[in-house]
Amino acid sequence: MRAGFVWPWLMGTLTFFAERAVAAETPPAASGSAIRYVEAARLFQLSSPKASYVFGINERGELQALHWGGRVADDDAVPAARVGRDSSSFEPTTSTVQQEYPGWGAAFYGEPALKLSFPDGNRDVVLRYVSHRIQGPRLWVQLKDISRDVRVELRYEIDPETGVLARSASIENHTGKPLVVQQAAAAAWSLPRADDYRLYSLSGRWAGEWSVDERRLAPGTTVLESRRGSTGHQNNPWFAVARADSNEESGPVWFGALAWSGSWRITVEQDPTYRLRITGGYNPFDFGYRLAAGAALETPVFYAGYTEGGLGEASRLMHHLQLARILPGAPRSRLRPVLYNSWEATQFDSR
Repeated sequence: MRAGFVWPWLMGTLTFFAERAVAAETPPAASGSAIRYVEAARLFQLSSPKASYVFGINERGELQALHWGGRVADDDAVPAARVGRDSSSFEPTTSTVQQEYPGWGAAFYGEPALKLSFPDGNRDVVLRYVSHRIQGPRLWVQLKDISRDVRVELRYEIDPETGVLARSASIENHTGKPLVVQQAAAAAWSLPRADDYRLYSLSGRWAGEWSVDERRLAPGTTVLESRRGSTGHQNNPWFAVARADSNEESGPVWFGALAWSGSWRITVEQDPTYRLRITGGYNPFDFGYRLAAGAALETPVFYAGYTEGGLGEASRLMHHLQLARILPGAPRSRLRPVLYNSWEATQFDSR
């Protein structure tokens, strides 16, 4: 089946179940999930039979993305996370390091995952690793701001069959005073450096729903969003990124969908050195969430995966995940009810 015919079904299903996902409780995974922490290198490795997602803790205490692509074997050498320096000495390393969940602070100039406003007007947020725990198929990583008691818990789960990751975050206020959350993402995804990426997204209108849009990516920012307070066919919280030689049946594809039925935004950002980052969560437009002392804000779940089987295989992997993990009663879900739409047949005649 061609991916263009599959994506609409995918997005309709994710939208329908978005309210279930807002509590950030990801679906249970089967036994055998590969989540490893390599203590000597301070690396986290989440793997399925065909894909791996690897990030580490660098010397500054930042969570740094290292690999998202084909499977990394347990005995493969993955370089440890290091701050390093980019080709230009004018770029601060706080902005060039591909952070897993960057806060708006410390000379970070990209799209932040978290932006806060404190009562004294300060808006600087610099997150550092504190601790982690692994329980079965799930990983929790605790971060904390370097100067104030704001904590962020990052949640990861990898489906062992499809390699699709479910990521979300919880922002906790332990400062003793209320603060305002101006921007909160579920996740930020870092892709390998390349200059031939193509972005696929979904948009539409009445009688022209679910159109697949394709565009070549270049340094700059592309924003996919809805400000309507709900999802709909105008724009859908879904993306796929492929290389120039990828097609329906072969080639690398990174894909994802945000399980949220309110206003949302996905930012696709490529820097001048062709590093690509995709950040998605609540739409920060007209958004200011008052977080009381001792309270927490949960983000939606952002699902994403990787395949070398082209756009068609990306569709099939997401469908399999939904049928096996997300639908109520999965993997033995009941048939979904069908609503008969009669308004056109009766020609608006209410008699």
